[in-house]
Amino acid sequence: MAIEIPLPRKLGIKQGNRVLALGAPEDVELGDMPDEVRVDTKLGLGPYAVALLFVTSRAELEDKFAKAKARLTPQGTLWVCWSQYDGDVNEAVAHTVASAQGLPDNGKVVTIDAAWSALRCAPGKKAKAKAGS
Repeated sequence: MAIEIPLPRKLGIKQGNRVLALGAPEDVELGDMPDEVRVDTKLGLGPYAVALLFVTSRAELEDKFAKAKARLTPQGTLWVCWSQYDGDVNEAVAHTVASAQGLPDNGKVVTIDAAWSALRCAPGKKAKAKAGS
């Protein structure tokens, strides 16, 4: 019997974290958060331990990425979230934008729900080599 890992744990959200869920659709459920977690849906001053950027276009991703990255804690994690059904963002686009903005991904992709996936980007993590790169 497989044990289902709660989404906040998969995303690295811990007790007392400040989390940014920028652009999160109303129907996306992040699950039960650990105690004392604060989730902002608008970009504040931070600092954020975890930032989730829900985007449907590369231009939107490029705009939001730098702003959110600037508000991360030094060991913070930024997740690029894209819809499987809407927009022009996918894992390859997320990887390209993260690399160009100096926050490499480690190749970890998490399923948020049936429509949304997320790529983990964090300081100090080496990007995995991408086929054809």
